[in-house]
Amino acid sequence: HDPAEVDNPGVKLTDKQKWQKAYAIQQWKHDEDKIFCDLNYHLCLLAKNRDTSIQKVTNHIETLSAILDKAGNEFEGKVSLLCIGVDHVHLHVNSSPDYSADEVVNKIIAHLEIAMQSELQAIFEDQERIFQKTYFMETIG
Repeated sequence: HDPAEVDNPGVKLTDKQKWQKAYAIQQWKHDEDKIFCDLNYHLCLLAKNRDTSIQKVTNHIETLSAILDKAGNEFEGKVSLLCIGVDHVHLHVNSSPDYSADEVVNKIIAHLEIAMQSELQAIFEDQERIFQKTYFMETIG
């Protein structure tokens, strides 16, 4: 539509035109400094071949927490431990919208495998991969 036509108070707009005008004005008036996005995920990683050696990490919670703290640097986010199972681990992940959920998970897995094999050698020294490529993830909050 011609801008003069829509801005002229004497012109009668249809409901659809009113909605479109209001929506356009709303989008243009956003102050980027006041917009924020906070994505939170529940992530469950499964041990490769459902190996039960993952439960041995419970004796090294401090080491695992330090590894998880650094994992968030890969995608400008934060990773926290929720629970360790016999053959899986539950994590809370906070990230920006700049990375897809799949990118975030792949970065977490890559970081965890390298760091856990290095810092927890006694548990994972003979394993090429610790986690499966499949995982469970859901948005929360």
